[in-house]
Amino acid sequence: MKIGLCYRDSIHEQFIDELIKYVDFLELMPDITGYKETKRLLKLCEENNVDIGIHCLRSSLGSKEGIYRPAIEQYAFYSDYVNAKYYSDHVAYSHIHGIYLSKVFPIEYTVENVQIMRRNLEITSSFFSI
Repeated sequence: MKIGLCYRDSIHEQFIDELIKYVDFLELMPDITGYKETKRLLKLCEENNVDIGIHCLRSSLGSKEGIYRPAIEQYAFYSDYVNAKYYSDHVAYSHIHGIYLSKVFPIEYTVENVQIMRRNLEITSSFFSI
């Protein structure tokens, strides 16, 4: 079993130097983690042999309209920059007609939505080198 921490600077920043010793993965969220904080966390992870994953909020993986490509492109770039071992997001949608809804909305588990997710995940995976 491996243990990870989904890092939020507003919660973990003052404790991360101690917490990093107890985790195998540090999950970064490109939507809320800035450049300077990312650089600091990359160094901390390297010094402590901790892998990085990314967790994202704006992919709209569950959308019938398809993924939100501008977000996916940004996440793929961030993923390469931090050498992420995995990418995660919600089984949800966050955009309608290209407009961000300010949160993620879960989708109902139906055969149609599973097919939509499969299509969107195939497209999404083509952006990542993970």
